[in-house]
Amino acid sequence: EKAVAAANEAKVDAFKPKVPSWPHSVSIGSPSGGWLVNGIRLLESERIAVRQTNYGTQEMVDAIRNAVDEVHAKFPETKRLAVGDLSRSRGGYFPPHVSHQNGRDADIGYYLKRGHNTRRLKHANWRTLDVARTWTFIASMMRDDKVEYIFIDYRLKRSLYRYARDEMKVPTETLDKYFAYTKGRKKRKGIIRHLRGHADHMHVRFHT
Repeated sequence: EKAVAAANEAKVDAFKPKVPSWPHSVSIGSPSGGWLVNGIRLLESERIAVRQTNYGTQEMVDAIRNAVDEVHAKFPETKRLAVGDLSRSRGGYFPPHVSHQNGRDADIGYYLKRGHNTRRLKHANWRTLDVARTWTFIASMMRDDKVEYIFIDYRLKRSLYRYARDEMKVPTETLDKYFAYTKGRKKRKGIIRHLRGHADHMHVRFHT
């Protein structure tokens, strides 16, 4: 009888809807006209300082956490990274941003050699930018083609490009995939692109 009961139970289980193993957060619509279902909150930690409006897809939140962890693994004693706005818990219009509506956009501060602030997005230049830590963070996020765009001030891109090329020995074909730097300020090619107003933070947009 127990064997029959077990067999019948197995048949019932076979017809039960399977709960997917992937996260239940879903990005709907476009970054400038969408919303977020079951948004995941990026929580404050010993390595990340966050604002209140910090929800996104599980994939994006995990990518940010993993990138920060990679920086700390490579550079112990790294200070906390200031993270700005992501999306609202349910997405939607989020002034003053045009985008940030469907859990795929994140404003993230730079690691700085001096003047680093764990609460504010601080202006960076070629003297103050901690290129090694910032590149480690960016490279982690770009791995596995998770990121669609990263908007960064053109002058900071120059430092990051040279570090990736000269110190990390990134192959030319990969540099061309990552950077629009060598093609000029206004070129819209590559993942890392110039956008005015991004000297105090990078704007990262993830694929759906």
